[in-house]
Amino acid sequence: PTTAAAGAYFLLSLAYSLWLKRVVLVDVMTIALLFALRVWGGALAINVSLSSWFILATLFLSIFMGFGKRRHDLLHVPEKTKTRPVLGQYDVKLLDYAIVVSIACIILTYALYTADADTVERFHTGALVYTVPVVVYGVFRYLFLVYKKENGGDPSDIVLRDKGLIIAVCLWLAAVIGIITLGHFGIGGID
Repeated sequence: PTTAAAGAYFLLSLAYSLWLKRVVLVDVMTIALLFALRVWGGALAINVSLSSWFILATLFLSIFMGFGKRRHDLLHVPEKTKTRPVLGQYDVKLLDYAIVVSIACIILTYALYTADADTVERFHTGALVYTVPVVVYGVFRYLFLVYKKENGGDPSDIVLRDKGLIIAVCLWLAAVIGIITLGHFGIGGID
């Protein structure tokens, strides 16, 4: 399975480099799929099973960030079509709709992951669902940065530099670690 993930990643990367990066919408979706393949391949490499909901949440988060980057580039990069010709096929309205849909998908798939019977069984608690509001805040904070602060050019730079997102990530990590730890000790779980 790890070899299959690596092979799929290689083939998709090659297809992206040769052709898919020039196809509107498919360019962003391919990049997002590559991120999801990294998560899946990493889980296979360390022999951890992942929920389909978790992989889908990763996929939609990557799509959201990718469309946010395309929006930023469309509005702020001079001579953008020379550096990334596919930008000539996008418009702001299309990207705005794609961003909204991907946000809904992120929140839904993450919430379904936290409430999934396999997740509850694996972590001995149903309390992970209480991390959903932190994820919602993080997504909305990123959206705020894309729209109100005209940011969105480099998703990793945004996540690593914005205090609101850093706090959200830290709160989410602390909550997840705390909930899982308490669940393993049979404390604070919900059925």
